[in-house]
Amino acid sequence: MNEALIAGRYTRALFALAEERKVVDEIKNDLEYLYGVYQQSEPFRLLLENPVLKPTQKNSIFRQVFAQLHPLTLSTIELIFKNRREEILPFVALDFIEKYYQSRNIDRVTVKTAVPLSSTNLERIRQLLVEKLGNEVIISTEEDPSLIGGFILRISDKEVDASVRRRLKKMQQQLIETQVKIKH
Repeated sequence: MNEALIAGRYTRALFALAEERKVVDEIKNDLEYLYGVYQQSEPFRLLLENPVLKPTQKNSIFRQVFAQLHPLTLSTIELIFKNRREEILPFVALDFIEKYYQSRNIDRVTVKTAVPLSSTNLERIRQLLVEKLGNEVIISTEEDPSLIGGFILRISDKEVDASVRRRLKKMQQQLIETQVKIKH
């Protein structure tokens, strides 16, 4: 079965319990933290993927290392380990975080530019997006000098590429197509 599908079941149950207990913010913070550790720590990923360690051993290590996490987060992770579904933990984290922002009508947007954006430009972009989307907006920025200029805007699964790099590639493709037509 698909990991994302299985993770969705855990996420729905965890989100419902977190709402019932009024700890959604705490659980979201825990899962953002865990996902960050997962992304940055090879030993953490190896621990999750280690087939030799028993679920009880993994859970024991987890509870020692991440004792500061909310008990609901820890018990969910314990259940995931018990069911030998360690591979879905990052999916559960991402799914929960996405569900959190959706439930609060917040759009997460990534703006990729060739050079850093000034705080003034970033605020202008945020205000425009709030007007267009009708939701609160959280913007993260990335820098990619290969864009040359312009920007790439990513909102959920949509992407707007207004970079100079894309325009140059498009012009190059048009020139190639024009040359092919001239030769015929």
